[in-house]
Amino acid sequence: MPIQQELDDSSYPDNLQTANIPIIDDEECQMIYGLERVNENMICAGYETGGVDTCSGDSGGPLIFDNFQIGIVSFGRHCGHARNPGVYSKVAHYREWINEIVGI
Repeated sequence: MPIQQELDDSSYPDNLQTANIPIIDDEECQMIYGLERVNENMICAGYETGGVDTCSGDSGGPLIFDNFQIGIVSFGRHCGHARNPGVYSKVAHYREWINEIVGI
């Protein structure tokens, strides 16, 4: 998945950044962000201790699991901070619409 550290504009990497991050339980993520921000159409991922996360400029990037895209970077709070996982739109929720658009 794309990843970015909190950097000033002059120090963004030229190469795609990737990381392995764990999926966070839905209920735990809803406790962090609230039900109004995180619903059943979203996936949260990140380490409880922070350190690895998506950040500014990563929106729209993929969350990959077992070689399948399961999420799209949506939002987060404080890049890489503890107890602030990244939030992703769940691709499966939009599968019918995607199939219509691409003609499958």
